Amino acid sequence: MSNAAFDGPIDGLRHSAVKGAFVTTLAQVAKVIVQFGSVIVLSRLLSPADFGLLAMVAPLYGLALIFQDLGLGHATVQSAQVTSAQSDALFWLNIAVGLCLAVPLLFGAPIVGWFYGDERVEALTRGFALVTAIGAFGAQHSALLNRSMRFRFLAALDTITVFAGFLGAVLLAAVFHTYWALFASAAIGTTVSVVGAWIGTGFVPRLPRRGSGAGQMVRLGAGITSFKVFTFIARNLDNVLIGRVWGDAPLGLYDRAYKLLMFPLLQINVPLGRVMLPMLARLRTDEQRYRSAYLRAVNQLLLVTQPGIVVAIATADIFVPILLGEEWGGAAPIFRWMGLAALLQPISAATTWLFVSQGRGRAFAWFGGFDAAISTLAFCAGLPWGPIGVAAAYSISQVLLRSPVILWMATQTGPVRLRDLCNIGTMHVLASAVSFTAIVVVRHAITLDGIPALAFFLCLSYALTVLVLALIPSGRTALRDSISIVTLIASRS
Repeated sequence: MSNAAFDGPIDGLRHSAVKGAFVTTLAQVAKVIVQFGSVIVLSRLLSPADFGLLAMVAPLYGLALIFQDLGLGHATVQSAQVTSAQSDALFWLNIAVGLCLAVPLLFGAPIVGWFYGDERVEALTRGFALVTAIGAFGAQHSALLNRSMRFRFLAALDTITVFAGFLGAVLLAAVFHTYWALFASAAIGTTVSVVGAWIGTGFVPRLPRRGSGAGQMVRLGAGITSFKVFTFIARNLDNVLIGRVWGDAPLGLYDRAYKLLMFPLLQINVPLGRVMLPMLARLRTDEQRYRSAYLRAVNQLLLVTQPGIVVAIATADIFVPILLGEEWGGAAPIFRWMGLAALLQPISAATTWLFVSQGRGRAFAWFGGFDAAISTLAFCAGLPWGPIGVAAAYSISQVLLRSPVILWMATQTGPVRLRDLCNIGTMHVLASAVSFTAIVVVRHAITLDGIPALAFFLCLSYALTVLVLALIPSGRTALRDSISIVTLIASRS
């Protein structure tokens, strides 16, 4: 591998990004369909307690995944150049860390089982120890694919990975009706992803050598990892507390509500970040192009996500039972409160692009600590009222504290300023308020139910959003960008 073998294109970045976003979006549509199908099918084959068991182990596995990568994937994408010696060193570092994480999970599983008072949790923890070790073999390869902007291959691999995990889980659940079906989805998906990344890069690592120059990448990765650890606490401590205090069934309702709302958002935010990070990293010396590219991406992200989130909040009592079944109706109020936080999640997620592409690992870590502290306080404050109280406290802290702080911190340096994001956010908040009000009024005026009602409200929300944006100069610019992107995709298709 030559020193620049995995550098992405420098010229034609906009076309590369648009094409990458297009193929990634197609893949994400397929993934969302599969994952929604997984949620719907498995929710009917398994019980809430089965999902609760997995939710008890998920925080430990998620934490292991964070440390397994050490932020080196983002560092690989962000660096000006990556040499073969650096890739070799980072690969073996990922392997060493993966094994160091798998062994404590394996031998510490009895402690986890004792904490929850359930031997099944102990067995699941041992299983995820093996998955952690397997995943370490593909971390650097996946980062190299992203760095080289091979979005078409990544999109295909992601789709195959999710589909393989889904088939394995459904087959196991249909035959045995066991919680191990949920584990099988992760195990199969991880294995397929690792094998595909090796095939895609053709990178065969050699033994590490001194003087590889990977130290700077490790330092940036350390800051990113610190943020991820803090974020992990903010996203998973609620599961631990609810599982400990309220048990597996309430936790199952809470977990399904969270997954049903956040999965679609993750399928948009994560792939778009995959496209934007390498592009912004190459534009960081050109402030005008950097700012323009970032703000356009944020505008399109909000235009796609906000109307759908508004519908989900306003029709939670219809939406949740239709997708999960009537026995999951208790998840609807949890879902509605989480929707409040979800409205701010896309723009908060987009601020991470600024920290990473500008190499601001220390500031990233500082915000992660603040986010974790406020989230922990919110979880504890809402816990006496059960899953609904936890969801409400978390969402209120998101609106009043966490989102404003991350927007302020992310724009302290660099070409993107706080007023830029406030201008974008204001017009989308206005559009969301109009859409929500219209849906509430229509629901009180006429009786609508079932899937036709959801389809009608979804069309209404997007139509009103476009109408409101068309009345605002910056909104009209965002709509013209959307038309331009669609035209470019059509011409290149």
